[in-house]
Amino acid sequence: MSIFFLIIIVVFLSYLGLIIWSFIKKRRLLGISLIVIPIILFGILILISNWNFIGLTKDIYSKNYKTEKELFYFDSARDFHGDGFSIKVDSLKKEDKDYFTQIDFNELKKFPLRHYHLSDRKICKWKKTPIELMDSLQYNFALNPTSVWIHINSKDLDKIESKIDLTRKLLNESGSYYAYFFKDHPYGLYGIDLYLISPKNGLIIEINKQ
Repeated sequence: MSIFFLIIIVVFLSYLGLIIWSFIKKRRLLGISLIVIPIILFGILILISNWNFIGLTKDIYSKNYKTEKELFYFDSARDFHGDGFSIKVDSLKKEDKDYFTQIDFNELKKFPLRHYHLSDRKICKWKKTPIELMDSLQYNFALNPTSVWIHINSKDLDKIESKIDLTRKLLNESGSYYAYFFKDHPYGLYGIDLYLISPKNGLIIEINKQ
């Protein structure tokens, strides 16, 4: 066992002993404070660490929507350069489904906004489906989960194929919205983040490929 972990264990046991001692000595306020304060600090740390991604959600969708349920999530193994494929399907809470059903498209198409997490990518702001011919290159790239650098086994491919088919179906019929960030180079597309809102079905689908 390394010295670092030994120090962690000693500190933890000492802190735990202090909590137990405070209750034995009937100094309950101290004991409760020793329990509650670390929980609050941990919560603040989690909030701070995710603040940029909370902002990113609003910058993409025009609001921080709430997920009723994560219906599907897949993330392939990433190589040294980060090449891989991921897809996520979420169902929306009713209030957010209603929001996207009633949204003024002139307002929605101002998004996504430029965000430093994706500052090196070009933006295609929200459009109505069916997908436009000019976006077919990005569309075909995003919905093909494999490439020379991305290898997904047949078992996982079977799992994600139905979700890709669902995405393709929604992109090719009216009633949904799509947007994407993409990165290209002289030889073609390098990476894409595709976003799809289906108010009718109460779904949000996100695909990342690079």
